Amino acid sequence: TKLKSCGLCRLVHYCSVEHQEQDWPEHQLTCKGMAKGAPKPSPGKKVPKPKQQLNPSQELLRRHLVEAMRCAKAGDRAGEANAFLQLGNAYFALSQVDQAVEYFEKLLAIALELGDRSGEGAAYGNLGNAYDSLGQFERAVQYHEKHLAIALELGDRSGEGKAYGNLGNAYDSLGQFERA
Repeated sequence: TKLKSCGLCRLVHYCSVEHQEQDWPEHQLTCKGMAKGAPKPSPGKKVPKPKQQLNPSQELLRRHLVEAMRCAKAGDRAGEANAFLQLGNAYFALSQVDQAVEYFEKLLAIALELGDRSGEGAAYGNLGNAYDSLGQFERAVQYHEKHLAIALELGDRSGEGKAYGNLGNAYDSLGQFERA
């Protein structure tokens, strides 16, 4: 089954017209097409495609959203978690850290559900980096410590190094230079 997309921004995808109509009151508040003064779609009427193409960042986000929805529909929780990781990383790279946190938390929830310790560690590390970027350094330390514990448990030397480096950065930001 082909996913339906918002006819204005083409960034949000839906599994059905009913779901799209249900989401419209919330989505219209952030829809990029609406921000450009595009007309509000009427139920049952086709909305013309926007004249502008998606920029590379928007296209990347669109692809990851489609993948997350495809995996969710297929019941592929591991694939869905990976798509959430990619979405979180993409939003983080765009400095949309609050949205990155949202997807890293979704990744964490699935990793915990599946007992995926490696995915859990990745989620904690990414959440730590996100909270560090938001200036919430104590919270960043908590997540980096959890990442470190999992990396040590799994014998993940690369993850261990990343966690130590990220902890050092967070402690430095807190002015705790001895711990850094």
